[in-house]
Amino acid sequence: MVGSSKWFSLLLGAALLTAFVGCGVNEHLSDEGVLSASKSPLEAIGYFFGGIALAAGGWFMTQVWARIGIAMIVLGCLGTLYMAPAALFEKAIADSEHFVSSQGFLGMTHHEVMMKDLDHIQFVTETRRSRRGGTSYDHYMVCHCKGGEQKKIQVDSDVQQPAAFHFLQLADENGIRIEGLD
Repeated sequence: MVGSSKWFSLLLGAALLTAFVGCGVNEHLSDEGVLSASKSPLEAIGYFFGGIALAAGGWFMTQVWARIGIAMIVLGCLGTLYMAPAALFEKAIADSEHFVSSQGFLGMTHHEVMMKDLDHIQFVTETRRSRRGGTSYDHYMVCHCKGGEQKKIQVDSDVQQPAAFHFLQLADENGIRIEGLD
């Protein structure tokens, strides 16, 4: 019965996910020209509590339909344990001295590029094909340093794009060659 208390957690999880996930990106440009971008904390809260509610709803659903209930438990745990920390720790900072990017689970994928070490920047788009013929595009900013080192930074997310664009503008103003922007 839909009015029973066991459905309340499922409906609460769906409401939280709908309300909080996709809340947007917080961008802040300071007076010194530092652009910092990060996800809204409400998105991480939505993933966390929505995942808990989805897992709780899945627990009750296993009595009615076991496969759907277990799938809900797994997806709820994924939302709580992976998506919430990934949304909370994703950030990017760009200024006239460096570009710093943290993304992934607990921000473990960390890149830092110093402006003074750059020789040139290459903007690369890679095409991937799926098994069923679909295509997806991944955008990277490949920073070639003066010492021969290359740093490949993925700039697909809503957090990384504004900071990367700001960093490319600053690099162009500093006379650093930028390739691949057409």
